[in-house]
Amino acid sequence: QPPHAALLRLYRDLVRLRREVPALGNCRKDLTRVDFSEDDRWLVLERRDPHAPAAVLLCNFGAAARPVALPEERDLPPDAADAGTLPLGPHSAVLYLARP
Repeated sequence: QPPHAALLRLYRDLVRLRREVPALGNCRKDLTRVDFSEDDRWLVLERRDPHAPAAVLLCNFGAAARPVALPEERDLPPDAADAGTLPLGPHSAVLYLARP
């Protein structure tokens, strides 16, 4: 029943991604990098896999939109990589999966 159906869909999508994307499912802490700012309320989580493309999660936990810095040397969208940041709306997150 709404609004729980949307949350259930989100959980199912996240579990599916974890199964399908090796970087999200390998649980290797040595291939995980986290950058964050408590003051600015953002977090960047990068997960890698030795034999598959990386995954990068950018989160804005703040109540205002803000640019969040991208990890360096990554295969992310060219328009975002050129600027070095990605604008995120308030209380939002985006997951990028590098191309194989």
